[in-house]
Amino acid sequence: MREVLNDFATWLAKKTYTPPKVEFVTQIEGVQKWAPVKNSSHFIPDWFKKLPTNQLLDVDEQARAQIARSAPGGIHPDFKTHGQTIKTCPGMQDILSVGYTMPYWGNTIVTVTEDGKDLITTSSTHRASHVAKTDQYKNIDGDFATSESVTLSKLEQWQQENDTNENWGMHPASQYSTMIPEMPERWASCLLKLDSIWEIHTPPGWSMLQIDPTYQFNNTLEALPGILNTDYWHSSNMFFFVKEKGVQFEIPYMTPLVTYIPIKRDRLPLEVRMINDADIERHREISNFMRGTAWGSSAPYRNALKFFGYHQQSKGGKCPFNKK
Repeated sequence: MREVLNDFATWLAKKTYTPPKVEFVTQIEGVQKWAPVKNSSHFIPDWFKKLPTNQLLDVDEQARAQIARSAPGGIHPDFKTHGQTIKTCPGMQDILSVGYTMPYWGNTIVTVTEDGKDLITTSSTHRASHVAKTDQYKNIDGDFATSESVTLSKLEQWQQENDTNENWGMHPASQYSTMIPEMPERWASCLLKLDSIWEIHTPPGWSMLQIDPTYQFNNTLEALPGILNTDYWHSSNMFFFVKEKGVQFEIPYMTPLVTYIPIKRDRLPLEVRMINDADIERHREISNFMRGTAWGSSAPYRNALKFFGYHQQSKGGKCPFNKK
């Protein structure tokens, strides 16, 4: 009887199971409608969308394809047995669609000084009164004025008086001074900081890997990577390299700012060893499947999951007393 009750309790727990989820929470009314965080698949760059899945590389290749089209027993080019581009690469497909991407909810003009040590921002969001004004822009280091910071007074005084900065700021250079010599010479040495209007909530044990949106090729900004333990610390800031000095540029509305990828906070044991017979046998099986079941790599790579990949067990369940 006890086993029957345990089986029923297990089934009931699975039946009432609520899957874990990621939540992006904001206090800004309406922003979830006109600038929502979305799956990264909504921000795939145009160059990737325009790229054909198959492309003949040169005139000779086109000539051979034309022969194959008309020759007896030839293979029609539309079968796409060759010429696959990186659009069919599973690694490219996955990195462009994994996680969640946060777009910019306003419009900002950034002005960078000639020496790249300072910048000012003019943002449209101050007109909407999104966030309470803070005093974080007292000077470049966020401290009280010193003789070293007097040279910035005109820029910062103008910015403070016009209330144009809102969520934007700069990271104190003293906190990353040894990194500056390693940065490309053409880049500004100052780091742009943005206070996010979003809180991020993840299930216990889950963090967020924050990275620059992949393959967007932004000529002026690049997000610094980092990991946030968003299961207990929900607020976040974004930091950006500024990739040019002495310029003025725009960060338009809906520009992809950062991508967040959920990661399980588990430290797996490390093993470094020589290959064994079981590894060789598995490699041969996968290679035979990958090379023998389809042209290209994408389709067999996806299909291989059915035979060789890890399948997550369903949290749902059927009643142990109902065998139908």
